[in-house]
Amino acid sequence: MPLCGSSTCGCAVTSTPATSGAINGFFPSITVAGNGTPVSPWLFNLNPDWAGAAATHLNNQTNRLACHTSRSGAQTIANDVATAVLFDVETFDVGGLHSNSVNPDRITCPAGGGGLYLLCYTVTFDTQATRWRAAWMSRNGSTGDRHGITVVNAVTGSNVTSLCGTTIQRMVPGDYFRVIASQSSQFALNVLGNATAAALTTFAATRLGD
Repeated sequence: MPLCGSSTCGCAVTSTPATSGAINGFFPSITVAGNGTPVSPWLFNLNPDWAGAAATHLNNQTNRLACHTSRSGAQTIANDVATAVLFDVETFDVGGLHSNSVNPDRITCPAGGGGLYLLCYTVTFDTQATRWRAAWMSRNGSTGDRHGITVVNAVTGSNVTSLCGTTIQRMVPGDYFRVIASQSSQFALNVLGNATAAALTTFAATRLGD
């Protein structure tokens, strides 16, 4: 097994048989059996079953669950009515956490994807300077829990009002979160969708780990 220990060497690392002995070191380029994709650089501390363990680790890193969604257009929020925001644009969705057509208000923990998740949102209300605006995230349709809640007075003048919030939550398969928006302008008011150069209302999540 060639193993020079250099931090700049690009030599191959092999083991025969694959389950014989542990390998420790810094390898600028390594191809794992069963994966076939060179990854550079990698710091490895591999157990005797190094090929299987490394392939599993690479797969987990490549397929980290995450999604980012937004609205393509405006959505009307009635006065003083808490309303789930619908998201119909996916910037990316690794792992099937969101659907643009089925329950588009939800980010859902998929089968086999349980763990800790970071979830965040931005909600932008159209121009209107009266009273307050609010947004938060709710779990599994609950009306009582309000994660990452933000409540602000409306921005005066001709400016929009934007709110954002973040939460870290443990999710099990089937759990879902929604973004809820509310306002008290005494009129129906729009939550804005994508502008020319910015997604003004967004919802995103990433799995942090177990």
